[in-house]
Amino acid sequence: MICKRIMLGATMLAAIGLAAPAFAAGNASPAQQPGMAGTAGNTATPGTMPSDTSPSMKPAKASTVPLSTLSDAKSKIISASVEDSSGAQVGTVKSVKTSTSGKTSEVDVTLSGATDNGKVVRIKASKLRYEESGNLLTTTLSKSEIDKLPIESSSTPSAM
Repeated sequence: MICKRIMLGATMLAAIGLAAPAFAAGNASPAQQPGMAGTAGNTATPGTMPSDTSPSMKPAKASTVPLSTLSDAKSKIISASVEDSSGAQVGTVKSVKTSTSGKTSEVDVTLSGATDNGKVVRIKASKLRYEESGNLLTTTLSKSEIDKLPIESSSTPSAM
Protein backbone atom coordinates (compact mmCIF):
# COMPACT_ATOMS: atom_id res chain seq x y z
CA MET A 1 0.00 0.00 0.00
CA ILE A 2 2.81 2.39 0.88
CA CYS A 3 4.59 1.57 -2.41
CA LYS A 4 1.44 2.45 -4.39
CA ARG A 5 1.18 5.82 -2.63
CA ILE A 6 4.84 6.57 -3.28
CA MET A 7 4.45 5.65 -6.96
CA LEU A 8 1.30 7.77 -7.24
CA GLY A 9 3.06 10.70 -5.56
CA ALA A 10 6.10 10.38 -7.84
CA THR A 11 3.85 10.26 -10.92
CA MET A 12 1.99 13.38 -9.82
CA LEU A 13 5.24 15.25 -9.11
CA ALA A 14 6.56 14.31 -12.56
CA ALA A 15 3.35 15.56 -14.17
CA ILE A 16 3.55 18.83 -12.24
CA GLY A 17 7.21 19.18 -13.21
CA LEU A 18 6.32 18.84 -16.92
CA ALA A 19 3.41 21.25 -16.65
CA ALA A 20 5.23 23.96 -14.68
CA PRO A 21 7.23 25.37 -17.65
CA ALA A 22 4.06 25.50 -19.74
CA PHE A 23 2.13 27.40 -17.11
CA ALA A 24 5.04 29.77 -16.53
CA ALA A 25 5.12 30.51 -20.26
CA GLY A 26 1.55 31.72 -20.43
CA ASN A 27 -0.85 29.61 -18.40
CA ALA A 28 -1.33 27.10 -21.22
CA SER A 29 -1.57 23.36 -20.84
CA PRO A 30 1.45 21.26 -21.89
CA ALA A 31 -0.38 20.12 -25.04
CA GLN A 32 -0.62 23.74 -26.19
CA GLN A 33 3.10 24.46 -25.83
CA PRO A 34 5.61 23.92 -28.68
CA GLY A 35 7.91 21.03 -27.98
CA MET A 36 5.64 19.37 -25.45
CA ALA A 37 4.39 15.82 -25.97
CA GLY A 38 0.70 15.45 -26.60
CA THR A 39 0.35 18.26 -29.11
CA ALA A 40 -1.79 17.09 -32.00
CA GLY A 41 0.40 16.16 -34.96
CA ASN A 42 3.56 16.79 -32.98
CA THR A 43 5.99 13.93 -32.45
CA ALA A 44 8.46 15.92 -30.34
CA THR A 45 9.43 14.84 -26.88
CA PRO A 46 9.49 17.20 -23.92
CA GLY A 47 12.37 19.64 -24.13
CA THR A 48 12.77 19.42 -27.91
CA MET A 49 11.40 21.57 -30.69
CA PRO A 50 8.58 20.19 -32.84
CA SER A 51 9.30 19.11 -36.39
CA ASP A 52 6.79 21.69 -37.67
CA THR A 53 8.62 24.74 -39.05
CA SER A 54 5.62 26.89 -39.81
CA PRO A 55 6.25 30.61 -40.37
CA SER A 56 5.20 31.36 -36.79
CA MET A 57 8.10 29.20 -35.56
CA LYS A 58 10.78 30.98 -37.63
CA PRO A 59 12.60 34.00 -36.17
CA ALA A 60 11.51 37.31 -37.60
CA LYS A 61 13.95 39.27 -39.75
CA ALA A 62 15.18 42.54 -38.34
CA SER A 63 13.86 45.70 -39.94
CA THR A 64 15.52 46.85 -43.14
CA VAL A 65 15.74 50.21 -44.89
CA PRO A 66 16.17 51.02 -48.57
CA LEU A 67 19.88 51.41 -49.22
CA SER A 68 19.28 54.64 -51.14
CA THR A 69 18.00 56.28 -47.91
CA LEU A 70 20.97 55.26 -45.74
CA SER A 71 23.27 58.10 -44.73
CA ASP A 72 27.02 57.38 -44.70
CA ALA A 73 26.42 54.06 -46.45
CA LYS A 74 30.00 53.71 -47.68
CA SER A 75 31.43 53.25 -44.21
CA LYS A 76 28.51 51.13 -42.98
CA ILE A 77 28.16 48.55 -45.73
CA ILE A 78 31.72 47.91 -46.89
CA SER A 79 32.29 44.13 -46.53
CA ALA A 80 28.60 43.53 -45.67
CA SER A 81 27.08 40.20 -46.70
CA VAL A 82 24.63 40.24 -49.62
CA GLU A 83 21.60 37.95 -49.89
CA ASP A 84 19.37 37.31 -52.91
CA SER A 85 15.57 37.59 -52.86
CA SER A 86 15.24 34.08 -51.38
CA GLY A 87 17.58 34.86 -48.47
CA ALA A 88 20.57 32.87 -49.74
CA GLN A 89 23.98 34.51 -49.34
CA VAL A 90 25.42 35.42 -52.73
CA GLY A 91 28.46 37.53 -51.89
CA THR A 92 29.98 40.51 -50.08
CA VAL A 93 30.20 44.22 -50.78
CA LYS A 94 33.46 45.12 -52.51
CA SER A 95 32.88 48.83 -53.18
CA VAL A 96 30.20 51.51 -53.08
CA LYS A 97 29.42 54.07 -55.79
CA THR A 98 27.77 57.34 -54.82
CA SER A 99 26.02 60.09 -56.74
CA THR A 100 27.16 63.71 -56.68
CA SER A 101 24.74 64.28 -53.80
CA GLY A 102 26.51 61.60 -51.73
CA LYS A 103 23.69 59.04 -51.86
CA THR A 104 24.57 55.44 -52.69
CA SER A 105 23.77 54.73 -56.33
CA GLU A 106 25.37 51.30 -56.94
CA VAL A 107 27.21 48.59 -55.07
CA ASP A 108 29.91 46.27 -56.44
CA VAL A 109 29.43 42.77 -55.03
CA THR A 110 32.00 39.97 -55.10
CA LEU A 111 29.98 36.78 -55.64
CA SER A 112 30.79 33.81 -53.44
CA GLY A 113 29.13 30.89 -55.21
CA ALA A 114 31.14 27.79 -56.10
CA THR A 115 31.00 28.63 -59.82
CA ASP A 116 31.35 32.41 -59.52
CA ASN A 117 35.17 32.47 -59.13
CA GLY A 118 35.14 35.87 -57.41
CA LYS A 119 33.03 37.48 -60.15
CA VAL A 120 32.19 41.11 -59.32
CA VAL A 121 28.80 42.51 -60.37
CA ARG A 122 27.24 45.94 -59.88
CA ILE A 123 23.77 46.17 -58.30
CA LYS A 124 21.72 49.37 -58.29
CA ALA A 125 20.97 50.77 -54.82
CA SER A 126 17.25 50.77 -55.65
CA LYS A 127 17.43 46.95 -55.70
CA LEU A 128 18.99 46.71 -52.21
CA ARG A 129 17.81 47.00 -48.60
CA TYR A 130 20.06 47.25 -45.53
CA GLU A 131 19.74 45.53 -42.15
CA GLU A 132 22.09 47.27 -39.72
CA SER A 133 21.91 44.71 -36.91
CA GLY A 134 23.33 42.00 -39.17
CA ASN A 135 25.35 44.27 -41.50
CA LEU A 136 23.40 42.66 -44.32
CA LEU A 137 22.19 43.79 -47.74
CA THR A 138 19.23 42.01 -49.32
CA THR A 139 18.48 42.42 -53.00
CA THR A 140 15.16 42.06 -54.78
CA LEU A 141 17.02 40.11 -57.49
CA SER A 142 17.02 36.31 -57.68
CA LYS A 143 20.26 34.33 -57.93
CA SER A 144 19.61 33.70 -61.64
CA GLU A 145 19.09 37.44 -62.24
CA ILE A 146 22.33 38.22 -60.39
CA ASP A 147 24.18 35.61 -62.46
CA LYS A 148 23.01 37.39 -65.63
CA LEU A 149 24.49 40.75 -64.55
CA PRO A 150 27.59 41.71 -66.50
CA ILE A 151 30.96 41.23 -64.85
CA GLU A 152 32.17 44.56 -63.53
CA SER A 153 35.42 45.42 -65.27
CA SER A 154 36.33 48.42 -63.12
CA SER A 155 36.21 46.57 -59.83
CA THR A 156 38.72 48.70 -58.00
CA PRO A 157 37.46 49.78 -54.58
CA SER A 158 36.18 53.32 -54.40
CA ALA A 159 37.72 55.75 -51.94
CA MET A 160 36.08 55.88 -48.57
